[in-house]
Amino acid sequence: MNKRLLRLEFGITRRYGDHEIYFSMTENVNISSGRERVDAYNSLISQVNHQIAHYEKNHLPHVKLPQSSGNAVVASALLDSFNADKLVVESKSGKRYVSVKGGRWAKFGVPIYPECETDLPLDDYDYGEHDLSELGLTATVDIVDGTPKRTLSIK
Repeated sequence: MNKRLLRLEFGITRRYGDHEIYFSMTENVNISSGRERVDAYNSLISQVNHQIAHYEKNHLPHVKLPQSSGNAVVASALLDSFNADKLVVESKSGKRYVSVKGGRWAKFGVPIYPECETDLPLDDYDYGEHDLSELGLTATVDIVDGTPKRTLSIK
């Protein structure tokens, strides 16, 4: 499978009393699968958490933080997984489009691109809606600003 370069970003805003500090990390990574992307995001989140711990240890040693610190996650991209119930193959302007439906994305589905990691023979499916519920597959999708952008894997 070909690797492709992706820019991953993750950030968290932490509130310390009346002050807010935004901790973030950006990394360019070469990945070839949905699993590698999940691992890269987990690494990025871990690095941001390390940044926060380092800052708090060195800059807030004598400050008592309130119980409710008002932490808010401000991530530009997240991952979501759901039961893959249906596979939809349709034609728009003469081009073939494939998407997966299930979970909270059961109404409109999430697009599947060629780099999606799956054992399903996507090219073998005819146009229309196909039931996948009995296969017990899980789809992992890339969520950007609350909207599913692409299916990373169906396993």
